[in-house]
Amino acid sequence: MFRPVRMKQLNLLVLERDVQAVTEGLAELGVMHITQARRPEMEGLLEPPDIEPQLEQCRHVRRQLEEFMQQLGLRPDPKAKVDFHAPFKLEEVSSHLRTIRDRLHGVERSAAGARERIPELEAMLLELEPFRSVPLPLEELENFNFLHFATGSLPEAETPAVAHEVGDRSIMLPVQRTRGRETVVAVVSKKNRWALETTLKKHGFRPERLSDRYQGLAADVAGQLETQLADARQSAARAEEARAALRQELGQGIGQVWRRTVIEERILEAQQRFGKTTSTCAISGWVPEPDVAEARKHVQEFTHGRVLIEERDAKELLARGEEVPTLMRQHWLLRPFQVLVSGYGFPRYNEVEPTLFVALSFVVMFGLMFGDVGQGALLLVGALLVRRWSSSRKVKDFAFVLSVCGASSILFGFLYGSIFSYEEFLKAWWLRPMQDKATLLKVVLGFGIGMISLGLVINIINRISERRYFEGLLSQYGVVGFIFYWGAIGLALRYFEEGAQAVTGGQVLLFVVLPLVLLVFREPLHMLFTHRPATAGSVAGAIFEGLMDVMEAVLSFLANTVSFIRVGAFALSHAGLSLAIFSVADLVRQSAGGTFWAWTVIVCGNALIIALEGLVVTIQTVRLEYYEFFSKFFSGEGRAFQPLSIGSEE
Repeated sequence: MFRPVRMKQLNLLVLERDVQAVTEGLAELGVMHITQARRPEMEGLLEPPDIEPQLEQCRHVRRQLEEFMQQLGLRPDPKAKVDFHAPFKLEEVSSHLRTIRDRLHGVERSAAGARERIPELEAMLLELEPFRSVPLPLEELENFNFLHFATGSLPEAETPAVAHEVGDRSIMLPVQRTRGRETVVAVVSKKNRWALETTLKKHGFRPERLSDRYQGLAADVAGQLETQLADARQSAARAEEARAALRQELGQGIGQVWRRTVIEERILEAQQRFGKTTSTCAISGWVPEPDVAEARKHVQEFTHGRVLIEERDAKELLARGEEVPTLMRQHWLLRPFQVLVSGYGFPRYNEVEPTLFVALSFVVMFGLMFGDVGQGALLLVGALLVRRWSSSRKVKDFAFVLSVCGASSILFGFLYGSIFSYEEFLKAWWLRPMQDKATLLKVVLGFGIGMISLGLVINIINRISERRYFEGLLSQYGVVGFIFYWGAIGLALRYFEEGAQAVTGGQVLLFVVLPLVLLVFREPLHMLFTHRPATAGSVAGAIFEGLMDVMEAVLSFLANTVSFIRVGAFALSHAGLSLAIFSVADLVRQSAGGTFWAWTVIVCGNALIIALEGLVVTIQTVRLEYYEFFSKFFSGEGRAFQPLSIGSEE
């Protein structure tokens, strides 16, 4: 629970003819994280496999399949079932794809032409609409003795100004808006023609003469365009029917081929890490210790016993500086909270796995800040519904975390005596935040001190596990830092509770001054015990660096501890917002229809608290986990265990 799964390195030496069978078998087994077999100590003994052209072809086929699926309106299904043992040749797939491409291009050309033509025809009909009732050919509109027609487009923002300036002297007919411009038809008497054109030009008018594009009566031209529009729509409908038929015909098959191609790409990428000789191939990777026996058994079966297997312990390789991948296997109740850990990074193989501590502290802090029975119940029900109806594992995990936070909010709602922001209905089991501020702040400060102390303890354990004993003992977050932190806290508590006489100079020297002095001289002490040069370059530089580290340590401990006051502050703000909601509801209750408006304020106010404050509380809780807790011990520099597998990566 507190450590990643123990790992073993398996090194395999197989015959060249067995490579494909072994790789496919390992992919089906899904327990081996493939690593580079061509290590520095084997320089000159192993050559890289020559599979780059095949891998590039596989990637090209996969991209083509994704393009075709997008054109058909299909989504790649990472869980599509495929016959992994059926023959699979990229050349045959490529040949089949060329046939599909030709059929798709035919449908696309027909559909694209119709799709482009339809908006053009619709725009032309809209442009002609004001002239349908004019019993004159369009080319004769400019030959009226007493009227002048101006057709064209204006910037959309300028149309009101033009209409205001021309006033009653002209009739402005807006036709359509396209890309920030508005097509208009302006009708004015001949004598006002120049005034109109001057106004239009000033406002960016672009003239468009209908007679340049259309000949004859507007009604006749519009009728012809309507016929063309109907034909274009029929063509688009036929193209869509052809696409639907093609989707029905190819949908399942193309999805399975895509899935099989993705698996083949993974296999080829894994084989890139192999090392080969003339007739053999070396494969190296990490396997969880509980799965080693099964992996060895299956490899023997894949090769019919033609294999050499070397098994090496992770501790041996860690001592040589090699990186071991991290696999976190948790109880189903804790697994959704791993997303909070992986959001910061992965623990290194020999670090304490913090998911349990994160789950407990996250839920408690959320409840402290968002304690309300009604709002927590809504959060719980909403999260459970999302978890039930979502098909994504990540969404389900996130919904589970929210549901547990909702349950925590319900519990703290009873402790605070709050239901939908109303505090007169329930009796508080513990305290009311607005009435017991001092108690609340003491509790959250104590919780923060506990979290920081836990982080220091985990860091000491991690350093001992890594055999970095000096760092575990004499560092800001090591044993000396722990003594300073608790010494300062203990002496401060004695001072405020019992007075200055309770704190002696010897206590201050032992628990505060001495740890800080040791931190200042950390580098010289390290030089003394290890006979290694100081990282700062000289003893004086090391001491100066130690002084800076001490200042940072003191400020860091103080800031980290005070940061947890925000938990109490958000609990108070939650209570304050609740009080404000009912104060506003009481005010509006005195007006006409007061009962309706009061309940409206209460419902909307609660919705605002759930949506806005729920988000803010979540962000603040994550921040406290990452910056005040993880920063004490968690490097986040581990590498996730990613086995070669034919399964979905979700």
